[in-house]
Amino acid sequence: MGAARIRARALTCPTCGATLRWDGELRVVECRHCHAHVVVDTGRTTDAATDGISKPTTRSWPVVLAVGAAVLVIAVTSVVLIHRTPPRVAPTATPPVRRATAAELAATPLASTPQEVAARFGVTVSGATVEVPLADDRFASARFHWRDGHLDHVGEISLRALPEADLTEVVTAARAQLGRRLRPTSDYHAFSARNVSFTIGAQVTLLASQLDAPGWQERFAAVWTVMRGVALGTGDAIDDRVRRDVLNLAYPVTVLAEIGFTTDVDGAAAEVHRVAAAAEHDGADHVIGLEHPWFERAILRWDNRPAGRWTGITLYFPDELDFARTADAMAACLTPVLGEPERLVRDHLAGTFALQYAARGGRPWVDLSDRVLSIYPHYSFGDPATASGLRELVTALAGCGG
Repeated sequence: MGAARIRARALTCPTCGATLRWDGELRVVECRHCHAHVVVDTGRTTDAATDGISKPTTRSWPVVLAVGAAVLVIAVTSVVLIHRTPPRVAPTATPPVRRATAAELAATPLASTPQEVAARFGVTVSGATVEVPLADDRFASARFHWRDGHLDHVGEISLRALPEADLTEVVTAARAQLGRRLRPTSDYHAFSARNVSFTIGAQVTLLASQLDAPGWQERFAAVWTVMRGVALGTGDAIDDRVRRDVLNLAYPVTVLAEIGFTTDVDGAAAEVHRVAAAAEHDGADHVIGLEHPWFERAILRWDNRPAGRWTGITLYFPDELDFARTADAMAACLTPVLGEPERLVRDHLAGTFALQYAARGGRPWVDLSDRVLSIYPHYSFGDPATASGLRELVTALAGCGG
């Protein structure tokens, strides 16, 4: 009677939930699915040996599948979590940024590629730009930039100033080398020399705007000498030859008398270049930078036609010159050589006027206005001018304004 009751009892494996079936009088049965040993009377697992193994039953498979699925989900979840959880890495110290010195920056060859400059300072190239951190009390970094098609030579250098930096001394030192051609604007000071510009503002920048212009590398290098000397304090400076024959600055006024008086338009460029190597040429016009208290530059003009003659020399005053205060001194310089001028009133109320000196005794015709002094080597009015007459006038001007 007891055995029949036990055989009729539905026993479930407490480990995996499978249904246990058996024949006969069994005390301990083994689950054929998870191999747990189960005491028949109590339904609990035991370490004792079994009396038999449960028979297979179709009703147990759903339970086995569910248990297997649960085990699979747990296994997959564990794998995903293992892969998604990054390994714990011990923190490492950030290496200090290497900052270049002014001497290292100054020694950088301008005829270098971006890769060469980057390797020199241990930094990376970004496009056509290399940024170099600086060990300087006024500038945070130097930026080198190359232009498309010209990756063999630096085309731009910028020194990025620190927010608290005062660049007043940089402007003063630069003006000592570049003169009044370093002009103030509302936001910065600027200098230019035939497609090479130099500015001092929130940063100090040297830029070549046209890399196909003859001699731009030499002018770029000259201004770079000024830039590193005044901004980085290297002590570099340009000499008088570079100022004249590279940057077209500081030619003496007497150079005008060295130009062949009868030179025609076809030979003008070569003749002007002979006496002023850095003169700028624009067709029949030629520009010479001057060193004189009254005059900043001279533009020489030839008549643009076959056998065209030398028709004009225009001497431009610097922006700083106050003509109202200087006109009497200019007249005192010119009158002993040219005679008394005719005074032409331009605006009575404003007090503006011009002085006109007629050509006489081989000296050329001269007009003096509030912005320029104009000389006419060959003019259709008055006595014809001569080479000696022009030289006499130029010599007098060179000695005035001191």
